[in-house]
Amino acid sequence: TVRYDILSGGNSTLIFDQALSVNCEIANQTYSVIPNVIFRGLTNPVSTIPCNGFSGTLTYDNSASSPIPNTQIELLNGSGVVVSTGTTLSNGSYHLPGGLLTIGQTYNVRYTNPNEWRNAVNATDALGIQRHFVGLGLPLSGLPLAAADVNSSGTVTTADAALVRARYTGQISSFTPNVDWVYSVNTLTYSGGLSTVNIKTLNTGDVNRSRPAVPRFGFADVPTKGMMNLEGELYRADLISMESRDVSALSLELKVPAGSVVAVVEAFDGEEEIVWNQTGDVLFVAWNNLNPRILKDGDVFLSIFFSSITDGGLQRSITTEFAGPWADVYGDFQFAAPQLRKSLQSAGVIGLYPNPTTGEVQFTDVVERVTVVDIHGRVVMEENDSAIKGLSLAMLPKGIYIVELTRNGVLSQHKVVLKD
Repeated sequence: TVRYDILSGGNSTLIFDQALSVNCEIANQTYSVIPNVIFRGLTNPVSTIPCNGFSGTLTYDNSASSPIPNTQIELLNGSGVVVSTGTTLSNGSYHLPGGLLTIGQTYNVRYTNPNEWRNAVNATDALGIQRHFVGLGLPLSGLPLAAADVNSSGTVTTADAALVRARYTGQISSFTPNVDWVYSVNTLTYSGGLSTVNIKTLNTGDVNRSRPAVPRFGFADVPTKGMMNLEGELYRADLISMESRDVSALSLELKVPAGSVVAVVEAFDGEEEIVWNQTGDVLFVAWNNLNPRILKDGDVFLSIFFSSITDGGLQRSITTEFAGPWADVYGDFQFAAPQLRKSLQSAGVIGLYPNPTTGEVQFTDVVERVTVVDIHGRVVMEENDSAIKGLSLAMLPKGIYIVELTRNGVLSQHKVVLKD
């Protein structure tokens, strides 16, 4: 027998008992018609109380315990048949009716979550994954550990960190397999009656649990400092630190003037490997390293080379993030950049790309002489010709080299990283 409370005008309550052969309804849901129930002329909806199955909340595993709405939760028996289903409300609450459940039986839980995977997952998370892999600091556990295995391989490695950087920058649009969420509950055992089970979830990759309760949008102007340089056919803009910090991760989302095209991005004079991607007028850059870079006020930490530009300034997203060696976020890290201006006169300086490189480099203009010097000051390669357009370093040991380019008597020097 189920008792229904019928609300009349929100003021009075009439109570009666009605025997039903069906299961109890979802908590706090309203119905205007229930079969075989006489409403005695009332037209107001009926609110019913659950009496069996599972109920609770689905919330994000962050400090705010943000509710996750509109997520379908299903229980599947051993044959893969759905035997109970429910959908989370705006406050994250759910109810899974127990009418078709067997006491003592364990069921698999399946989630269908339409909520977006957000760019709270960035290079800081990649740094956290790297730290776990090499055993620095406290190891990841629980949901953050599950979230770190972005490729679902069963282990957490530097490959997961690389995938996080690639997705943040937009080089990939999803992880493989396509799993954007991990959950604290993946099976449920029915014990009869009504059990309360609160479920936590994380976006895949969000090992520092930083997804905000409300999405953050917007850009702010980057303070102006320094001058652009023209290197061959490329315009160079240096990003300059306005703080003194030890930096181990940066996640940049920069808006460039519409029509500007980025050709090359270098971090720390080309000594660090970075991941970058331009989507429309937004440039995404991700970098992390267990060995921090010691930045001082006035240091250049990033160089952006444009093949074409439109006059204007750079803007930074409010989601741009810098972190220290312990994956500790530095909040609103301040940096500056020059204004982009097309009216630059060539200084005769020649650029090269890509940097870092696996062997082959190209020049932004032809040169007459190339000299390669190792870190000990020894000349390891030299070439003279009237129109040299590129160079292969593939035969040299991996490391850092100084490449000197000469054209029309003007010498250009570049620190080049040769990697695997």
